[in-house]
Amino acid sequence: MNLGNLKIVEVYLYYDGPALFLADDSKNLFLSFWVGDSVYLYIPITEDQVKNIDKLLLKSFILGREYVFRAVGDVVSKISPDELLESELPDDVTIATN
Repeated sequence: MNLGNLKIVEVYLYYDGPALFLADDSKNLFLSFWVGDSVYLYIPITEDQVKNIDKLLLKSFILGREYVFRAVGDVVSKISPDELLESELPDDVTIATN
């Protein structure tokens, strides 16, 4: 599976690199979350949700999706959020924006 050519639109959290950010592949928006090592989650998000991103509870938002993408290095899998390990999920916090 390929997510396309993603561009970072906005970085919400930076820790030795983008850790929580909005990405765009010119067709879709993704809220992207660095799990650790070379593992990222890409969660589909709408423009309306982006406008209210400071009100989203991160863990609840991820678990409420129909699917998410888990990228381990160059290998991307489309999975149900139920398949995520508890250690792969963030706390249920809001996203601080500028």
